Amino acid sequence: MKHILFVSHDASRTGAPVLLLHFLKWFKKNTTYPFVVLLRQDGVLREEFEKLAPVMVYQPRLKFKATFFNKFKSRFFTGNEKKDPVRHFLSQYDIGLIFSNTLTNGKVLQDIEYLQVPVISYIHELKYTLSVEYAGPYLDYSVKKTDFFLAGSKAVQNNLINSYQISSEKTKVIYSFLPPDFFTKSSPDFNKDAFKKSLGLDSDTLVVGGIGAGAWRKGIDLFILLAKVLLTNYPTTKYHFIWIGVGAQPNEQQMLAYDIEKAGLVNHIQLLPSTPEYSKYLQVFDVFVLSSREDPYPLVVLEAALLEKAIICFEGAGGTPEFVKEDAGIQVPYLDITGMATAIHKLQQNTEFRVQLGRVAKDRVSQMHDVEVAAPDVVSVIKNFL
Repeated sequence: MKHILFVSHDASRTGAPVLLLHFLKWFKKNTTYPFVVLLRQDGVLREEFEKLAPVMVYQPRLKFKATFFNKFKSRFFTGNEKKDPVRHFLSQYDIGLIFSNTLTNGKVLQDIEYLQVPVISYIHELKYTLSVEYAGPYLDYSVKKTDFFLAGSKAVQNNLINSYQISSEKTKVIYSFLPPDFFTKSSPDFNKDAFKKSLGLDSDTLVVGGIGAGAWRKGIDLFILLAKVLLTNYPTTKYHFIWIGVGAQPNEQQMLAYDIEKAGLVNHIQLLPSTPEYSKYLQVFDVFVLSSREDPYPLVVLEAALLEKAIICFEGAGGTPEFVKEDAGIQVPYLDITGMATAIHKLQQNTEFRVQLGRVAKDRVSQMHDVEVAAPDVVSVIKNFL
């Protein structure tokens, strides 16, 4: 039986690699297809991938120069393996299909073009990310070489059709998904009240949370501005803000801390790095805010929903409004920080309404975003190309 090559842009604890990991765990348990994994960049989740299949971290083809070592390299390498460790790794398997878990793996796809097999790409990027952060020949190559596109949301699908003139027949929307026992497995004995107390917060403090890289696209600057507006407009109400995921970029923490200090928010905001124990903080959140300017369909929204958190997001900022709709949270006009602050205060004042939104959100994850429901749709596409 032919192997499937799954290509991930990295192994970080972020949405796309985590989603692929969820799928591969299900895939290994529920199908007989053999597979291997190629990581464009390394990361903390590599060991998790290695539990499922052989894994290699991508290395560009080497160009040997005339050195003393070259006289002896033939003792250790033969043929193309001299210059291409990826080719050496893949030569051990009969690859019949490439599944690229992003549209940004063009360099890798170009290097393994010799495999001459179909390519399925599962897309988790939108217009700004693709046109600004990844625009160039490798992106063009990835689009050209993909035979079928899985889109992480309708917003992603529309962008593929409108920006890259991809036929709708070559696309299929498959939303992100979670294992149904995702959090019960990771923290079965978690005590929310005790953890909240350990953070120095009173039981009646409403915790507003956000998760994501401290980047412009994720809107962490808007999150800080939201705290300022909310605390200014409603000074007698107890609010605390926690964001998880900062610190990946140089000086990021210092720049954000500067704004927080200048705005007088030091005692009201915590900025934390990415952590494997982020679910503890997520469970303490009373409201989950997605302040992203653009987000295709972030997995963390589903994680928050699974914990019955009401979701607040911007209209037109990606795929999350497709999940929230009118009954699993509140959408506010794009960049309307005052409107977002008003929505949070409304939820603080009406606990019953907040709980109702959270319950609908959890039900929606169970019905539409369970890996047992979504993964077979992915497999059906894979079967068509094998």
